Amino acid sequence: GAVHPITEEIRVDRSAFHDMTGFAMPIAHHVTQPSRMAAILIDEMRRRSILLPSVTVIEALVRRARQQADHLVHDVLAGDLPPETRCRLDKMLERRGDRSASSLSWLRNPPLSPAARNILRLLERLEYVRSLNLDSARATVIPP
Repeated sequence: GAVHPITEEIRVDRSAFHDMTGFAMPIAHHVTQPSRMAAILIDEMRRRSILLPSVTVIEALVRRARQQADHLVHDVLAGDLPPETRCRLDKMLERRGDRSASSLSWLRNPPLSPAARNILRLLERLEYVRSLNLDSARATVIPP
């Protein structure tokens, strides 16, 4: 970034933005709260003697780091999947028969109470995920 002539602090220009995004991307895998990501970025900018930019620039940094983290996970998990598997995964976004929820929504909202009927519903979800025939080893290559 450009150095401020009086304070010798670095301004956030395109290069500093790129550097800070590179710093934040691996953290974005673990920190999902935008406010927490912003705080981490602000601390790092202070450590690097970078003048704090406007809130909109910090938000853009958080958004870009999260996008890059999401793209990396997607590329690792789905980058080389066969077309049939991609089709099965895409169908998870469609409604389940006569129900209003998609399969993905159904999987993401499991029953929480330990009632017997809910255990059966959890087993139904497990069976559905197993029917997708996804290689669980793919998840091991996602960076920590």
